[in-house]
Amino acid sequence: MLKTIRVNKVIATGGVNSAADVISNNTSAGIATAWEFSRCPEEGYIVRAIVAVKTTSLTSNLTLYLFKALPTCELRDNVANTAVLNADKDNYIGRIDFPSLDSQGGVSEAIAVPSSSGNLPLAIRPDNSTNSIWGVLVSRTACTVTSGDDINISLMIDS
Repeated sequence: MLKTIRVNKVIATGGVNSAADVISNNTSAGIATAWEFSRCPEEGYIVRAIVAVKTTSLTSNLTLYLFKALPTCELRDNVANTAVLNADKDNYIGRIDFPSLDSQGGVSEAIAVPSSSGNLPLAIRPDNSTNSIWGVLVSRTACTVTSGDDINISLMIDS
């Protein structure tokens, strides 16, 4: 059975994220949050992942690091990525490498599927009461997201 789980974040600060920077909802510790994908199947495989950024004409590459518990790595926007920390390695599920973002005048989007180099399918098995997995979105190349724009990530899970 296929289930799609979506998470949307509004990027509060915007601006240029350098290569290997976290892309998140805030630059302040304690306010910036991981991407929580809740109500996942108890086990399954991520077979498709989509990232859509309201900012048009982006061509950046993004990576989503996934964990079965809330990670302790860096979550603040525009800060160098620290995933995967040694403290998080036992909860690390894997990562999804999205191909370059593209747009035809609308949102900038990218889709990772098993036939792409995105590391799919990716096995998941949340081991918490909410059946959540948590993500840290990172730019692999410089990325300029407009303040107030939203980013939506959808994971299609086959269970």
